[in-house]
Amino acid sequence: MATLVFSCKKSDEKRAGTLRIQINHNVDGKPMVWDELTYRNEAGNTYSIERLQYFLSDFKFYGNRQLVEHIDTVIYVDARTAAKGPIMFEDFPFKYIDSVSFLIGVTPKYNVSGGLSSTMENAVMDWPQMMGGGYHFLKLEGRWNDGTQTPGFAMHLGKPGYQVAAGFHCAYLLNEHTQNPLAMTMNINEWFRSPHQYDFSKDGVYSMGNEALMLKLKENGTDVFTVK
Repeated sequence: MATLVFSCKKSDEKRAGTLRIQINHNVDGKPMVWDELTYRNEAGNTYSIERLQYFLSDFKFYGNRQLVEHIDTVIYVDARTAAKGPIMFEDFPFKYIDSVSFLIGVTPKYNVSGGLSSTMENAVMDWPQMMGGGYHFLKLEGRWNDGTQTPGFAMHLGKPGYQVAAGFHCAYLLNEHTQNPLAMTMNINEWFRSPHQYDFSKDGVYSMGNEALMLKLKENGTDVFTVK
């Protein structure tokens, strides 16, 4: 489920209709299958996915190298229920868009304990006060085959400075007075691929509080999303 938490818009633009963003998830083109040891990352680790939760924020839409729209919003996504609710940006400007940028994580002004509304979804994303407070930006959890057993892994991102600067290029002209669909897809394997190959057997399976591992995930995450 994708949940719109905050939004604000400019009022001096010619408005179009609604931008409807559907978020999908796959692993190198393979559909998401939960709780099964069916995926393999770049390092050769076989793994399953049991949890994928994250925030998106600070959406910026560009056309011809000019900022078309900035939407100051924080959106919670739970991949298990993502199909239930696309992101709806209403009164979007009637403009051509050729690129989109956003953060995977929470912008600094909201990334304080209690900075988001008091919902169950936001509460489960709390970052511990003893580690600085605020929110988790990403929870990617599952199990992996270490050759003899299938222990768990937990790729967690949080803490100021570890928001992921993500985005994509596109060619999109919004139509007036209608819903304009845009589908963006997260490839889970990109978290483990480039520029740093992430290997559970060498790097470790718990990133929370480990700045070296969180930096790897942050830098790998810039291109996890593509668009159609």
